[in-house]
Amino acid sequence: MDIEKLRQDLKEHDQEQVLKFWDTLNEEQKKKLYKDVRSIDLAKMNRSFQVSFEATETHKGEKKDERIKPVPDEQVGSSAKAGSDIDVWKDRGLQEVSENRVAVLLMAGGQGTRLGVDYPKGMYSVGLPSGKTLYNLQAERILRLQDLAHQKFGKQCCIPW
Repeated sequence: MDIEKLRQDLKEHDQEQVLKFWDTLNEEQKKKLYKDVRSIDLAKMNRSFQVSFEATETHKGEKKDERIKPVPDEQVGSSAKAGSDIDVWKDRGLQEVSENRVAVLLMAGGQGTRLGVDYPKGMYSVGLPSGKTLYNLQAERILRLQDLAHQKFGKQCCIPW
């Protein structure tokens, strides 16, 4: 591990904070962090951020409602449009899961104060006979996908969320 080269690369891309707690990590953690950071194309990441930032700056003061347009039909996918390809796409998805290339980002709606509770809405009992919360249901779906991928491809996998 060339940590000085890594520090230099991070500094060049204004990302020095990534190694702020480097000295508190054990050797295994340092190796993993080093490998993870080295897997990132920092220049590409900065370009993407810059493009995003410029797009935002271009539309300052303009109402978002004026810019929002329906997604073109050719960019919308559905199982109905997939036809006979549905099994191919299902297999491809499960293969990606089996290779640990899939994650779930759960965008929860915040606190449940309007529901009269002081915890996230996803933990609120919505009155299902099972008593399960929305988070329970989401977790079960994720576990089921992991199981299906394991059955199909014989690999243990994990979908982080």
